[in-house]
Formats: sequence, structure tokens, C-alpha cells
Amino acid sequence: MTCQKAGNLYLPLVRIIMLARSSYERGGTGRYPTMKHSTKLAFRPMKRFLTFSGILTTLMLLVFSTTVTAQTYEDAVNAYNQGDELARGGKHKDAIAAFERVINISGRLGDGQGDEIKKKAQDYIPQLHFAYAVGLARDGKMIDAAKAFETTIAESKKYNNSNFAQRAQQGLLQAYYTAGNQSLQAKNYESALELYDKAIAVQPAFAQAYYNKGLALRNLDRADEALEQFDRAIQLAQSSRNNQILEAATNAARNQLLVSAAAMKETKKYQESIAYLNQALQYKEDDAELHYRLAEVYNLQAQFDSAIISANRALALEKGGPVDRARIWFELANAHKYKNNVSAACEAYKNASYGDFRANAEHSMTHELKCNTSR
Repeated sequence: MTCQKAGNLYLPLVRIIMLARSSYERGGTGRYPTMKHSTKLAFRPMKRFLTFSGILTTLMLLVFSTTVTAQTYEDAVNAYNQGDELARGGKHKDAIAAFERVINISGRLGDGQGDEIKKKAQDYIPQLHFAYAVGLARDGKMIDAAKAFETTIAESKKYNNSNFAQRAQQGLLQAYYTAGNQSLQAKNYESALELYDKAIAVQPAFAQAYYNKGLALRNLDRADEALEQFDRAIQLAQSSRNNQILEAATNAARNQLLVSAAAMKETKKYQESIAYLNQALQYKEDDAELHYRLAEVYNLQAQFDSAIISANRALALEKGGPVDRARIWFELANAHKYKNNVSAACEAYKNASYGDFRANAEHSMTHELKCNTSR
């Protein structure tokens, strides 16, 4: 059975060889018309034998080369179809491996036979890398997703696919940013800083990353560095008209300075406290809270005229009711009292007689200023 199969398989080759040999020995026409008239070959039979061996070798290589090439191209097609099926089933990594085999096989084919299927495989691979990265991101595996997006970018550049290179760039940005947010929420602030820096490296004008980086630094008690990040976020948000980040970063900067001012006040460093409050006003000039805090510190530093100005400004900006305004009236009353403006002080204490300030205001009116308490 084995001999029969072998005979059947190579029957065309045997016929070609025998036909060529018969033609050669007869000196027939066709591929070798000059053999019959060659006197050199007539006296050198070994030369004739070697030449026939060359013909035999050439014919065998031709037949075997054709057979191998056909099988190899079929392998490329099979690998491509396998990759396509794996891709449709969501097995992206296995599909990528299949398409890489397509490229490898088709690269060995001659005469441009594998160019088309190779190009299709090359177009497919960046898309699969991107889909794999997106899947990781959807599962919340942001660090792994970021690595996959980086691979997508590299593969897209390798195969000149600008579309998926750009999409992967955005995916990489969001992966690092989201991973940073996860670390921030977990109070892993150092990790958050590292991830936000990676997001910024992808897109230097990403205002959100600067803002969140400022939050992480604030939680690490690195106030000055936090303020720098808030300032950068404000600048970028203004340029991109991102009003949400603009407002958030502005409030964060203002709050950071207000906290610093309060800390200075507690340690009786009033001048430094005033400096922080005035710096905060550069972010939100029409802020009743900041003007009230200034009036408070000015009174502590015995700068009563400045306290009166700040308190009046705070009252003009305060939109709350009598209880909300009571604290401001109280500071204004104190400033007038220390300046011996009794009438103005009594009027201010009356307006301060609400909520937590009522007892102190009434005490000052009754026992210190002897104000007429009738309303």
C-alpha cells in the first residue's frame, strides 16, 4: 500500500522525468534542441549524465516547491480563519497569536502570494490588542489595561494603524487617570501621585489630573505643592473651557489657603494668616467667608479700621439670613466697640443677637456699652 501511494503521488513527476530523459536521449526538439549536435557531449557521456542529473534535480525541486508553497498558503488561510473565529469569540490573545502566525507564514511565500492575507492580518492585530485592553478596563483592572493600551500603541505604530494608535492613546490616559482615582479613594496617595503623573505624561494638558494630584498632595500635608497643582489645573481649565474643573480647582485652592490661614491664626501668627486670606481672595474675591475671616484676624491684631472694612464687605456679600449674618455683625460690633464707636457698636450687636452669638452680643450691650436694647 505504501509503494502504491508513493507511486500515485509522484506519478506526474515520473512522467515529466521520463519524458525529459527520452527527449534528451533521442536528441529531440523542445527544451534542449542543441543536444543532438553537440560533439563534446558525444565523447563525454559522464557530462551527459551530470546534465541529466541537473535536470532531474531541477524538476524535483520545482514539483516539491509547488507542493510546499500550496500547503503553506493553505496554512496561512487556516490560521487566519482560526484567528477570526477566536476574535469573534472574544479570545483576543489567542486570536492575536493566530494572526501573528499568518504574518509569519505569509512572509515566507514567494511571488507576493501571501501579501493580501498578510495585510489583512496586520490590520486585524491592533484592533484585537485594543479590544483586549478595553475588556481589562471594563473589568476594573486599570493597571493591566494601561499596559495593554501601551502594547496597542506599539503594535499600531508597527503596522501603521494611526486610528487604533490614537484610540489607544486615549484609553491609556483614562486607564492611568482612573487608576489614580482608585488609589486616591483608597487613601494610597503616593500611588495616586505616580499614576496621575503617568496620565499627565500621556496628555500634559489634562486639567483633571492636575486637580486630583493637588488633592492627593493636600492629603499628604504638602500644601504648597498642592496649590501649584490647583493653579495648573485652573490655567488649563480656563484654556479648555472646562468650567467644572475650573470651579473645583478654584474652590480647592481657596480652601487650602483658608486652612493655612486658620492654622496661622491658631498659633497667633496673624500677619501670616492675613497674607493667606488675601491670597485666597485672588481666587474668589467675592467670598463673604474670606472677608469675615479677615475681619476676625484684623480685630485680633487690633487693626480695627481694616476689620470694619472687611466686615462690611462680608455683609454685602453674605446671602444668608440673620443667623448666618450674626457672626459678621459681631466682628463689626467688636471693631466699633474697640474704637469707642458706641452707637455703631450697639447697632451691630443688636444685629448679632442670633444663634450662637446672641449671649455674647447681649452681654456686651447690657454690661459693657449700656445700649438701649429695645428693638
